[in-house]
Amino acid sequence: MKKILLNKFTILGALALAVVLFFMRSPDAVHVADSIADQAVSVTEGNSPAPATTAQKKDGRYHNAAFGFSFDLPETYTVGELPLDADTGGKTFIFQDKEHAEHGVQVVVMPFDEDASVVTPARIMKDLPDLRVTVAEQIAVGEGKEGSGLLFSSNAPEWGGKSREAWFVKGGGLYQVSTYASNSAFLEKVIATWRFE
Repeated sequence: MKKILLNKFTILGALALAVVLFFMRSPDAVHVADSIADQAVSVTEGNSPAPATTAQKKDGRYHNAAFGFSFDLPETYTVGELPLDADTGGKTFIFQDKEHAEHGVQVVVMPFDEDASVVTPARIMKDLPDLRVTVAEQIAVGEGKEGSGLLFSSNAPEWGGKSREAWFVKGGGLYQVSTYASNSAFLEKVIATWRFE
C-alpha cells in the first residue's frame, strides 16, 4: 500500500503543476523532481489533462464505464484524464469548473489488494509520515454502501497544505477523491451521489 499511496502524491504534484501551467499558458517545459520514485516528470502546456476518453457526462452525471462508477457533476465542469500510471496501474481523472478554475476535484483509481479496513488514519500516516490526517470519519460509499473507507482532512502540499479527501475501497480498487479544503462541500456531494456500476 505504501507505494500506491506515495504515487498518489507524485500524481497530485504533477497534476497541480499541469493545472498552473495550463492557466498561465507557459510555453516553457517545467521539470519536477519526483523524490518518491526518483523519476523526472516533464509537464508542458500541451501535456495538461486530456479530454476524457473512457467516460461521459450525461443527464447531470459523470459515468465511467471502464472503471465502473458515476456521480453527479454540474454541467459547468469539464472532465480530463491523465495517462495510466505504468507503475501502479492507476488512472487519474480531473474535474474542474469552467467558470471557477479553483473549483475542482481529482479522482485516482488504482488496483488494491488489501482489505478496506486498512484505510485508517494510522495506516495512511504510517505510509506517509509527513501527512497529517485530521477530522477523519469512516464512510460507506455507493447506493448499496458497498465501498468503505475514510473521509478526512490533511496537510497535503499538493493541495496548498489544506485538503479534504475521501479514500475508499471497493472490489479490488482504491479510490482517492481529493480537493482543496475550501471545496469540501463539493467533494462531499460527489461522495454522496457516487454509484458503482
